[in-house]
Amino acid sequence: MNRAISLVPNNAEVLAIGARELPWLSDAKEGLRLADQAIALDPLNGPTYQWRAYALIVLCRFSDAIAAGRKVLEVAPKQLTAHAQIGNSLIALNQLEAAAAEFKQMPVDHPLRMAGEAMIAARRGQIQQVDRMIAHMRSLVGPARFQYGQVYTQTGNLDRAFAEFDKAAAAKTPGMIYLRADPLIEPIRRDPRYFALLKRLRFPTV
Repeated sequence: MNRAISLVPNNAEVLAIGARELPWLSDAKEGLRLADQAIALDPLNGPTYQWRAYALIVLCRFSDAIAAGRKVLEVAPKQLTAHAQIGNSLIALNQLEAAAAEFKQMPVDHPLRMAGEAMIAARRGQIQQVDRMIAHMRSLVGPARFQYGQVYTQTGNLDRAFAEFDKAAAAKTPGMIYLRADPLIEPIRRDPRYFALLKRLRFPTV
């Protein structure tokens, strides 16, 4: 990716791809810089604003990420996953009512809405409800997803969270790209199982 950017440093599409991936793999500040550069070259490309919002989430600049998510919806109103970015940022700020209202802007069976609402229940200590919500989500979108571990991290049950992450890793679910940098799973990063999982997935060493 760095090679591609070095070859065409003013190509908005290449810069946007870098902005999409670098926050999760190595450097969120560089991802944010690339997003800003891509937007300057192509200011009507909605997804690039979304990659900018993700970089801000990784940097734990949640208020800025919410503003960036609103910009996504201004430029690309059908980019509904921006509601999840905003909702997750509001969860991180513990603004649970506002987060719930944001997720309601998405289809009821959207995986990111279901995960977001389960995280809100987890933050509220509604553990039995979380279990029911995850069971329902599994029935709709499959048995192994990164989001299940994300939700159980919010409950404080790290054994359950790691069990879910292990399943997701074994199933090679693409959401595991978020493991290194997602701020909503911060509690697991003090556990040696986390570093073992990063090594198993062969994340870049930075």
